[in-house]
Amino acid sequence: MKTCIRLALLWCLMAGTVAGAVDAGFLERFALADDRAEVLKELVPGTEDYYYFHCLHEQHLGQFAEVDALLKTWIERYGITERAQEVRNRQALLRYSTEPEKTLEYLKGTLGLDFNQQRQIPGEVPDLPTQLDPNTISRDTLLKRTLENPQYADTVQGFTKRAYDWLLAVDLGETRLRALLESLDMPDYPNLPALIAKDLDAPHSSGFGSLPIHTLLVREQLDELLTLKPDLLNQDAFITAYMQRLQPSADQPNWRLDPKLSEAYLGELQAFVSRLSPSQNALRSHVLYHRLEHDRSQGIYDKKRFLEYLK
Repeated sequence: MKTCIRLALLWCLMAGTVAGAVDAGFLERFALADDRAEVLKELVPGTEDYYYFHCLHEQHLGQFAEVDALLKTWIERYGITERAQEVRNRQALLRYSTEPEKTLEYLKGTLGLDFNQQRQIPGEVPDLPTQLDPNTISRDTLLKRTLENPQYADTVQGFTKRAYDWLLAVDLGETRLRALLESLDMPDYPNLPALIAKDLDAPHSSGFGSLPIHTLLVREQLDELLTLKPDLLNQDAFITAYMQRLQPSADQPNWRLDPKLSEAYLGELQAFVSRLSPSQNALRSHVLYHRLEHDRSQGIYDKKRFLEYLK
């Protein structure tokens, strides 16, 4: 049985691609020649055929050192081709009788053999761990390891989007918080207005509108943010974002043709712009003008509103 296994292994390692490399006539002359050195003179020096058959000849003579020298030149010129690998395999097997350990190491590496089985002793009590320490893979452990990794310094690239929900509850510092806010593409995260307000108060903030998430906030979040930072009423980007949220939703496409919907929309716009500073008077008068136009189309002439517009 062992002999069969060895023969099978030998065949796998030594099976080459001789057919097609040279003509059948040369193969016959080489195999049957009394003096193979004479037949080898037919080959062109420097070709793969030259190296391959010279190596075979030297191996038959047991001149393994000569084969090593030929292999070195062969591989430098052509790389490790299929036939060069075949000769290397033959070298390892043919040297087994004199260098068994080197041959076995070569076979392990070439065939990818891994003998990591452990001996089982009957009656012996195993002393190996049977349970993974939960702390090894706990969220706190993984968070600490990622934050301390210099590869992810001042970024949140070490986290997937699935981690953003709980990552927003972590004190990340000014730079990492901004990096996290820059990565958000949806506003449905808890405590988001408070975190945006914190970032806007940071020394290097570029103001509202500098991050994509700013313009994705819903109206309720903008109201919460405005409560935390009333000075946003002086910033054009916030005013624009808020007024966009006041516009009737897409499921009311004909609101301009519905007097009640138009009046409700204009009323909300008026209530919002009335809170703005005098620097926004042009916007306030623009909204008031459209309200007067709407009133006139309904036969309504509000003197107080008209005088406010003139003022």
